[in-house]
Amino acid sequence: MRERPRASTIRLAAPGLAMLGAVLGTAACAEDARPTLGGLQLDRFGDASFVTPVLEPGPAPFAYPLDPWERGVGGETLLRIHISAGGLVDSVAVVRSSGDPALDSAALAGARRLRYRPARHRDAPIAIWAHLPVRYPRPIRDD
Repeated sequence: MRERPRASTIRLAAPGLAMLGAVLGTAACAEDARPTLGGLQLDRFGDASFVTPVLEPGPAPFAYPLDPWERGVGGETLLRIHISAGGLVDSVAVVRSSGDPALDSAALAGARRLRYRPARHRDAPIAIWAHLPVRYPRPIRDD
């Protein structure tokens, strides 16, 4: 079993993208690191009766893969997701890669498990396409 990186040897390149659940000074490892989600980017609707989808509360189902973490790799994967009228993400594609296939795969897998209160138009739930950025903060080794 590989030994996990510790906070004393890792710091974040961008403090504004701090890993959820990991605070410097406590043990930090890829299992504790979580990517952050950017805002859902929808096509513009001119109709005032349109209500955007809302992410259901709960822990985000994203993981930081161990291999990129150990290599000090981070980045942002931009996804195109389809949110069904039932609030499930039933289709996901990478629009812009983070540059690391493992991060892109983890973003795809996590997005498929997201649940939303669906978009609504005139009080009826509707399916919608949107872009979702998934940001993986880059760990930096102090050694």
